[in-house]
Amino acid sequence: MKNHVQNRAAVIAAIERGELHDAIGRLRTLAPAGDWNIVSGIDRAEQDYRLMLRYAFSAVADPERDRLYGELTARLRTLLDMIVRKSLAGDSPELYFSTLRYELMQPADTVQALIGRYRQLAGRSSLFNMATSAGHSQAAGAGADTARVDMERMERRIFNRVWVTFPLSSDDAAAISGVMSDQTLPLSMKSALTGALMLGSLEYFDEQALTLLLDAASSAGGGADGDVLRLRATVAALMLMGVHSRRHLSARVTSRLESLRDAGDWSATVRTVWLQYIRSLDTEAISRKMRDEFIPEMMKLRDKFPKNLADDPEALISIEENPEWEELLASSGLTDRLKELTEMQSDGADLFHGTFSALKSFAFFNDIAHWFIPFDTERTEVAAALGHDTAIGEMLGVAPFMCDSDKYSLVFSLSQVPDSQKRMMRQQLEGHSVHMAEIRNAELLPADKRRENMVNKFVQDLYRFFSLFRRKSEFVNPFVSDFNLPEVAALAPDMKDDAMLRAVGELYFRHRHYRNALSIFERIDAPGDATLYQKIGFALQKLGFYERAIAAYEKAELLAPDSLWTLRRIASLLRQTGETRRALDYYRRIETACPDDPAVALSIGHCYLDMKEYHEALHSYYKAEFMDEKSPKPLRPIAWCAFLMRDFDTSRAYYTRLLASAGPEPQDYLNMGHLCLVTGNSAEALANYKLFVAGRPISVLADALAKDRPQLEAAGIDTGLIPLIIDSILYEQQQ
Repeated sequence: MKNHVQNRAAVIAAIERGELHDAIGRLRTLAPAGDWNIVSGIDRAEQDYRLMLRYAFSAVADPERDRLYGELTARLRTLLDMIVRKSLAGDSPELYFSTLRYELMQPADTVQALIGRYRQLAGRSSLFNMATSAGHSQAAGAGADTARVDMERMERRIFNRVWVTFPLSSDDAAAISGVMSDQTLPLSMKSALTGALMLGSLEYFDEQALTLLLDAASSAGGGADGDVLRLRATVAALMLMGVHSRRHLSARVTSRLESLRDAGDWSATVRTVWLQYIRSLDTEAISRKMRDEFIPEMMKLRDKFPKNLADDPEALISIEENPEWEELLASSGLTDRLKELTEMQSDGADLFHGTFSALKSFAFFNDIAHWFIPFDTERTEVAAALGHDTAIGEMLGVAPFMCDSDKYSLVFSLSQVPDSQKRMMRQQLEGHSVHMAEIRNAELLPADKRRENMVNKFVQDLYRFFSLFRRKSEFVNPFVSDFNLPEVAALAPDMKDDAMLRAVGELYFRHRHYRNALSIFERIDAPGDATLYQKIGFALQKLGFYERAIAAYEKAELLAPDSLWTLRRIASLLRQTGETRRALDYYRRIETACPDDPAVALSIGHCYLDMKEYHEALHSYYKAEFMDEKSPKPLRPIAWCAFLMRDFDTSRAYYTRLLASAGPEPQDYLNMGHLCLVTGNSAEALANYKLFVAGRPISVLADALAKDRPQLEAAGIDTGLIPLIIDSILYEQQQ
């Protein structure tokens, strides 16, 4: 398995470097012997590449060269996928390949054949339902139930077949397209197909699958089910394009994208999906916050409230009736927490992931297809779990604040609750007609809000699958991939709005995804915006691109020369990059604006120390100490600077203060050891070195002594003692 991963990565790297000769050679080496389809595909690709090279260096201009080159790289990637897939098919224990092996043993069960049988089952189910609704025999009702079970079983089978079929044939594609456009077939089948197309193509990209998803996104029928399918297909297509952002997309795909833009709200939906994807990246952090902060605070507060309020959370709605309760909430900080949660939820944050993550162990979730099917109270397993609790099912069916997999989790959890408790819950729900009306009214929201809600919930469903499915490690996870939709060339027309880009960039920036934030900010045309250049500089700094960060900060400085934040950043980076004299000039400018800031005085001292101008450095350090007598920060540089100036008495006085303080650092023991060594107190030096290395490997001390050796030699230390110090501590550690 490891070799396959390495070989795949090597070929992809060669393609992305433009070294197609190397890529083709590697493909020939990897190609399975006797596979005419793959070998001939490599031959044709190499022949086409040779022709392209011949034209490239002829006198004849080739306006199609870029397009043909892109198509060629796409073919090479597909051949690579075919090779890797075939190499693993025989013995890989992954679920994908065990499913593939099973399907290969059923050669007659093509996608087309299975869908044909499904249509027959759907017709039979419709007839049984018609008979039941007309008041015919109980046998008809039982037949309808059996037909539904058979349909659900076939949905799962078709899901598996589509998932592991690569590449899709034209017959496969036609059969799938027919299902997607057939308004007589249920949403569950269409959603299962959407999930299967996405899941299979995340690993082995199939442009045919992407095309089918884009077709579904544009013509999925009318009504509520049509809206759901359109959005699910859109999200799935964008996941594929994001994960495979470096793949060339054919004119067939780009033309479909143009049609989608012209026909409706495609661009707005793209932006909605992208925003929710970014929000999902913080799901685990939100779950930890809920688990470690909010819930413990709620539990602590529970005991402080009157029993009627603690036992009835709805009493919080009427909290204004008792000012003491309101005061208790405010003093506890819970009011702020509740406000924070409300704001997070309105921003699309996934607050329920942590709660429901432990409820995905039901047998229902062992089947992959179930993760991609919308919540349906009539589904066999759901109907059995609900029994007569129709109020619960009705509420969950329209609840806009829960994704589908969490609804399934809740149903199966409730099935394990004693009947007495379920009856009580049912009575409560049935009595909450007002709340039910509010939930139903969520469907009357404006179209853009409904779209946003549906997108958010489906993205949450996908996040749960890729993070919670029992064999999640076997799948390409788009939520941990280098996923940035603006980098998809085919989506560039959807990413032109500067206001939108700014909003998304800010979201990335707030969530500390600096690489993606930088990618967005650099696309924005705002030459007079100092704040933008500040954030570009900050992102570059966090990514380690210091020279570029300085350049961005300097642009911000030109636009806002009095910004102390910018000046501090420039000064700090200049010092980090060795331009100490320039850094000092900036710190002097900051000092003029902030003459009483001890941090500035310290920074000026550090600059002088770097330049070995010790008297000036010490002057600045003493100034910092005077301005903030309680801070230990000036003590260390004063002690070290005094050491370098051979003022050992002053150095000892300050190191003694540091070691007697509440928080001495390991470095303090190291430097005190140096001081003792230079003043001839080798025993005390050894004792301090032991304290420096305590609980850590001896290499830490060896590295520190090697780093400080020039200063120790300059101070007149017998460097022959250094290896003796190391060995002495080693022998003592062995005892």
